[in-house]
Amino acid sequence: MQNKPDEGIELIERGWCARAESKYAEAHRDMIKTIAIFRQAGTHGDLVAALGRLGHIEMDLDRWDEERSIYEKGISICRDAGDPFGMAHKIRHLGMVHRHAGREDEARACFQEALSPYRSHKEPPSLDYANATLPVARLKEELGQVDQAKQLLIEARKLYLTENVQAGVDDCSNRLAKLSR
Repeated sequence: MQNKPDEGIELIERGWCARAESKYAEAHRDMIKTIAIFRQAGTHGDLVAALGRLGHIEMDLDRWDEERSIYEKGISICRDAGDPFGMAHKIRHLGMVHRHAGREDEARACFQEALSPYRSHKEPPSLDYANATLPVARLKEELGQVDQAKQLLIEARKLYLTENVQAGVDDCSNRLAKLSR
């Protein structure tokens, strides 16, 4: 007999595969079941991961209010569990939701807050740090704060290089080249 967290792991993977195949109703259903399983089991990391994946599904369905609510739940869970990097990750996604909704001030505040745990930690996870740095750089770029944008893009590019994420390196390099013209 399978234990509940193992069932949740299978469901989260099945739901993520369904999302990749654009089977959003199936993916949504699996994530809702997964969240219930992880919530009942009290597995913080798995619950936060499932909420994040449900947030992506809500984004795919253009259900921004639902996505916002999901990320806010994830932030609360991470805050209660003392998980600063998980919280920063969810705050960054919440910033993206605000950005999509045209709430630039809220987006900016989220992106800045998301950077804080990475900057204050001795050895932050490089990929998450890069992913938190890039939206701030984009905002600075759009606001015409070229020197700050360049500095952040150089920082993000270095982090993406560390993690061998060529798409991130290329994005930062292209933005830097555009700003240097």
